[in-house]
Amino acid sequence: MSPMRARAIALGALGCAAALAALGCRCVGGEAKTRGGIPQGRPCDCSHHPLAGRLDALARAARVTDDGPARDGGRLVVHLEAEPPHLMSLVRSDAWIRRLTGHEVFESLVRTDPRTMEVVPELAESWETSPDGLRIVFHLRHDVLFHDGTPLSARDVEFTFDRVFDPSVTADSLREDLKVVRSVKATSDYDVELLVERPYFLLFETLGFVPILPRHVYATGDLNKHPANRAPVGSGPFRFETWDTGEQIVLRRNERWWGGRAHLDEIVFRVVRDRAIGYQMAKRGDIDLLPRVTPDQVEEYLADPAMVARFAPVTLDTPDFAYLGFNTRRAPFTDPRVRRAMTMLVDRGAILCSLERCLSHIVAQPWPDGHPAHDPSIEPLPYDPAAALALLAEAGWVDHDDDGLLDRGGMPFRFTLLVAVQSKTIQQMATIVQQDLAMAGIEMDLALLDWSVFSERCRKHEFDVAAGMWSLRWENDFFGIFSTGGAQNYGQWSDPLADRILQDARAVLDPAERNARFRELAREIDREQPYVFTFSPRVVSLVDRRLVGARPSLEWFRLPALGWRDGPVPDGERAPTTPATTGTEARP
Repeated sequence: MSPMRARAIALGALGCAAALAALGCRCVGGEAKTRGGIPQGRPCDCSHHPLAGRLDALARAARVTDDGPARDGGRLVVHLEAEPPHLMSLVRSDAWIRRLTGHEVFESLVRTDPRTMEVVPELAESWETSPDGLRIVFHLRHDVLFHDGTPLSARDVEFTFDRVFDPSVTADSLREDLKVVRSVKATSDYDVELLVERPYFLLFETLGFVPILPRHVYATGDLNKHPANRAPVGSGPFRFETWDTGEQIVLRRNERWWGGRAHLDEIVFRVVRDRAIGYQMAKRGDIDLLPRVTPDQVEEYLADPAMVARFAPVTLDTPDFAYLGFNTRRAPFTDPRVRRAMTMLVDRGAILCSLERCLSHIVAQPWPDGHPAHDPSIEPLPYDPAAALALLAEAGWVDHDDDGLLDRGGMPFRFTLLVAVQSKTIQQMATIVQQDLAMAGIEMDLALLDWSVFSERCRKHEFDVAAGMWSLRWENDFFGIFSTGGAQNYGQWSDPLADRILQDARAVLDPAERNARFRELAREIDREQPYVFTFSPRVVSLVDRRLVGARPSLEWFRLPALGWRDGPVPDGERAPTTPATTGTEARP
């Protein structure tokens, strides 16, 4: 065996030892023959998975999602697995910035009701739209105070949108989504006129992502580096209190919120980058809410009667999807045949049964099952190393020098995968992928980066392949992700047909016509494979059973609804006495 081939197999052996030994993986000569008892390439049958079944039973019995009754006051400690770079959702926003500040510290003209998914008033109490849909007049509430006591006015709204459209402000994603907006002007102290060039079906939903800023706070200085980005001033139900870097971010109840009083006095977001440590802190009683636990932790939770007695699971099926994103401007991923072959070298079925424990499902397109834009004719590509190697050979990638690595023109097939260090499950998945690629003659190195560094590298297109996940709304147009030059098109994929569909579909207000176009886009994405689509997760949170109002949604938890139950935990909240399940294998 050549030295290079030996190194590739050694990488696979290390990956198996690190990620799969505890899952029943049987390694022979450094090559995994199974994944948690599931042979490579064998479909994963999740229909009778014991882990998911017991979790569902506990979630159905939980009462933590009840609206109340809640007592006034108290402190809640929430696990924060990735410390955000700042707390200004207008500037280089990410999922954690939005969760901490969106509609909680900052507010918008409108928001999406997490239960009905309808757009409802927030800072704008009403609005009128012209018959042609090109002019909207918003009427602001008169009783809104920013956290420093200054009243909200229409000039704050105008100022905010001026910042959105200022090219020096790194609000690229919002600016892209609001390209249709011609102007936003204050016409009186409490009236705002918004003009658009053409209709956009997600206009109101997008307005719900624009935090209205107090002009007197943010008007001076560079908004990208403003000191208030780490000590934000908004108008929402919670105000910023303190930020101890690397330790915690604290929000306090806004006693002058126009919407009434939140139940809790204080919410502490404890920064613990390692989910395993966060879980142990919850066991000790130091954390009350774990927003996202791994499949390994779900298994550990179900086997621990004390944890089941204290915490209730809350689950949410989301349209989010995880992916391996190719930088399509870097060889060898400029070739769609190579990208398709890479997808066929990822054994998603085995990963689903072992690492994911059937708490996710395999996806092959951006729109989730059940959405009208989902195309049922698109099925996930199978795990098929032979077909993948044939495609790679067609693209010129074969082992010409018999060193165990594919090569073309004297260049070996070698690349680096970027992974955020906070995601242990993705790290484990990457290790399995690394092993399978090594057996196919492809060398993949792993670069584990802190979330802020990972995000910056992606934005600057400084990667070969990146493992990530999109946190999505139910309705999306994916313009920023898949259009040429899109603000979130980190892989720089460019496809004329996709560009045309994305541009045209935005102006189509008829859902049936628009979704037909999106299905055409999904087929083009399937042909071109700019991503390896992997899984759409079921998000599992663990919530102290004494809490109420812990109703998850695509907008995360609504913080003002959270509170400590006023009275004893009801009988219906106590966990069923089903025996704990210790096996993790799916039953074929």
